[in-house]
Amino acid sequence: MIDLLVVVASPEAAASLPPLAAALGRAGANWACFVTGRGARALARPAVAAALGGAGQAVACEHSWQLAMGDAPCPIEAGSQFHLSLMLGDARRTLTL
Repeated sequence: MIDLLVVVASPEAAASLPPLAAALGRAGANWACFVTGRGARALARPAVAAALGGAGQAVACEHSWQLAMGDAPCPIEAGSQFHLSLMLGDARRTLTL
């Protein structure tokens, strides 16, 4: 069971995701992250990709990544909206940034 699923849908989440990830780590939370839409741009910041290393699972919508970043390699697992559906079904709480 995922305590908190963080859905990143905005590039502005790049400012709040690293401190949130650090707090979740300190709390010992089992958390996951799905990156979609314009939020894929947040993954271009090294601090965001590094922060997602503390998540139990971190997946980016492959289509969103390709639209935002072209052929650049995605720094986290690439997946689909199907992954988001599975993660939502396993999450106790969801936070969208």
